[in-house]
Amino acid sequence: MKDVGQWLRDADPLGPASDNSDDAGLSPAEAHAIRRAMLTALDTRTPAPQWWPHPLAIAATVALTLATGVVVGRRLPPPREPRDAPAMAHAGGAPLDGGLRQLQFATPGGTRVIWVFNPDFQP
Repeated sequence: MKDVGQWLRDADPLGPASDNSDDAGLSPAEAHAIRRAMLTALDTRTPAPQWWPHPLAIAATVALTLATGVVVGRRLPPPREPRDAPAMAHAGGAPLDGGLRQLQFATPGGTRVIWVFNPDFQP
């Protein structure tokens, strides 16, 4: 009984046991001629021109990025001072009894959400 490997080897049209006269392969002279032509073409090739040296392109990109960051940084308004943070926090919620803070808002659908913040909370 034949195993699967033997069936595959027997059915292989390009295998060593095939008697296919259409594809006998290259003769040694033809293979040598192709190899000689490839080696000749390899010797006569010209390198592609380099328009930009790679280190110069990278340095120009870094310099342009830094210059853009400096220009944009000077045009933006300065950040808010930390002293403004407590005033904003106090405006967002109303203190309740016992020092609890509460935040309320309503969604466009009419749902009301109320958060109560306990400063004594210990997770």
